[in-house]
Amino acid sequence: MSPDYKKATNAAYRVLAKKSAFSIPTNVFAVVEELLPNCKLLTYSQACYLYRYPKHVLLCVSEYGFSIVRGDKRIILYNEAMPIGCIRFTIAHEIGHNVLGHRSEKDECAEKEANCFARNLLCPVPVSCRISSASPKDYSNMFNITVKMAEVAVEKHFVDKYNISEDLFSRISDMYTAFVFGFPSIHEYYQAFAS
Repeated sequence: MSPDYKKATNAAYRVLAKKSAFSIPTNVFAVVEELLPNCKLLTYSQACYLYRYPKHVLLCVSEYGFSIVRGDKRIILYNEAMPIGCIRFTIAHEIGHNVLGHRSEKDECAEKEANCFARNLLCPVPVSCRISSASPKDYSNMFNITVKMAEVAVEKHFVDKYNISEDLFSRISDMYTAFVFGFPSIHEYYQAFAS
């Protein structure tokens, strides 16, 4: 099987479209709290304390983070010692596994789809299309991601843009405009222009 990048891309935008408040950078902590009732976020330190996991065991699984799946519940563990750009990508990646229904993180296709999901959740193309300069440094600063991730986002920009459905592109673009003009929600933005 090959990764379904169109599915992963649009899944990220459906998640963004459901958020009560749009923001740049994307608040991945709020995404989990607001939209994923079956998910819980824990730092490695919290997991060590609550479940008596030795930290070296968690680091052996991944130095960044991973998910533990039990039935329809998921615990996203992340290494709080990493830079914030890495933490944000790790959480977005794990949200992608959840939203896309992946059960195993050992599947290469699932990993590629989760990476695509994370990239689009953190660096929405409808937003990046409106940036006058689209260098990796600009992406890194605007979206609070690592430069390495920004390089990939810039490289994949046109592929991701091609994969977004028109309605989701338009919705996220409107949400961004509402955010820029200080509207607390897209609904208030629409109401302001309807009257």
